[in-house]
This record gives sequence, structure tokens and C-alpha cells, in this order.
Amino acid sequence: MSPWLDVLGKALAALTQAAERLASTQDGIVPLFPLDPTDFQLLPEPARKRLDAYAVRYARCQDRLFPVMRALGGAQLEPRAEQGFLALFALMQKQGIRHGIRKS
Repeated sequence: MSPWLDVLGKALAALTQAAERLASTQDGIVPLFPLDPTDFQLLPEPARKRLDAYAVRYARCQDRLFPVMRALGGAQLEPRAEQGFLALFALMQKQGIRHGIRKS
């Protein structure tokens, strides 16, 4: 296997793991919504911790996803590879790369 494929495989494994953790956390917060600022103040501590965990895991997914998308765009000599996250995300979607997690 080429070194590039090895790196891409490791990045994909890390993204998959982060996405699965995000999905499991999301399952625990769905019942809390809809949520307004007053409701948030009344939430018990465990529910607030679940929301915090979701925010952290969401940020981790974005942090891991952005460099991979930039590398894919750069490998295609795509000028938008140097733009921000949303431009890269739109490019990946246009190319047929969809977000989502396979649940076991």
C-alpha cells in the first residue's frame, strides 16, 4: 500500500470513530429538543454535560474532516481547496461525497 493510501486510511478510520461517537451522543440529546434558553437553565447537570459532550465531539469531527477535505481538493487541483470549510463541504457534496454514518 502506498504511504498516501495508508495516511488516508488512518484519517478515514479516525473520522469514522469520531462520527460514531458524535452519533451516540446525539442519540442522548435528541429528547432535549426543542430547547430555548429558559429550558437550558432548567436542565439537570447530566443533560448539560451531554450537550457539552456533543459540542466537543462535533468540533472534533470538523477539526478532523477539514484537513482531509482540503487534501482531497488539493489532490484534484481544485482552486476551492484553499477556501473555508463550507466551500470545501459544498465541493465534496457536489462530487457525490455525502455525510452520514453507518449504524451497526
